[in-house]
Amino acid sequence: MKKGVTSRLLAAFLLGVLIWSGADARPQDKDFGAIEKIEFSTISRETASLWVRASLPKVARGWKQTFTGAVRVSGVAVPVKNPVSVAIQPKGRAFEAVFMLNVELALLPAEILPKAGARPFEAVIQGVLIGDEDSKVNVSAGATLAIGSPKVEIPTNNIPAFFRFDGASLSGLGLKEVKGEARVVLFNPLSFDVNVREFRYQLVVGDKKLAEGTRTGVRLHKLRENTVTIPITVQNSDLVSALGVTVRNKGTVEGRLAGSLLLRSGGEDVPLSFNSAGTVQLLP
Repeated sequence: MKKGVTSRLLAAFLLGVLIWSGADARPQDKDFGAIEKIEFSTISRETASLWVRASLPKVARGWKQTFTGAVRVSGVAVPVKNPVSVAIQPKGRAFEAVFMLNVELALLPAEILPKAGARPFEAVIQGVLIGDEDSKVNVSAGATLAIGSPKVEIPTNNIPAFFRFDGASLSGLGLKEVKGEARVVLFNPLSFDVNVREFRYQLVVGDKKLAEGTRTGVRLHKLRENTVTIPITVQNSDLVSALGVTVRNKGTVEGRLAGSLLLRSGGEDVPLSFNSAGTVQLLP
């Protein structure tokens, strides 16, 4: 599992959280524009910053404008910081507008989470553009967006802020297998607790899978790091194979913990993937 895949799935969750839906917009209206692309620039523990590129039939005056409006997810308000900066340039008979958004993750309401996931979303933005000489134009634009499509561009460097493999160690030696535990640190940036229905994982050293398993019933407390301990069992034959590359390091080797989470909210499962490096202590 590659790091880029992990980042895309994390941002898929955040995109589901941030995606827009407005009941008042009318796609059949000749003044209704089209959202062409969403580009996440950064996702930190505090803020998600993204650009939304839209084609609009009319805009206010000037190339640098501001937008003020309501952003919603199926009627649930999303706390976008207003006013929003917008860059405008002509594009054929229409105009390309790039909305530069910042959303504070801690302000997202709990009703948002069930809207997240990998299914398509109807996205709509609606409000007022203000340009030079105090010119104003009402605007709205929308599109059906699918996670993983070319219309959604996501960074690949944000995972360490939310997920960290904090190492694994083996201690209980048996005739056929060795038992131990791995530690994972998960940061919940939201202002409400999140339930993990299922936590599936694989412990990998080099190209060798040493252990795998599933844990259920994990709760991620709000606005903090949560340390999750997961049991691991390694077959002695696999341990001997891994030891061949770790003798010079006194039984310590770099490994990876990879897998997936299913976050549960409002009767919906929100899938996330992870793949993180850490230290594995193979010998006591």
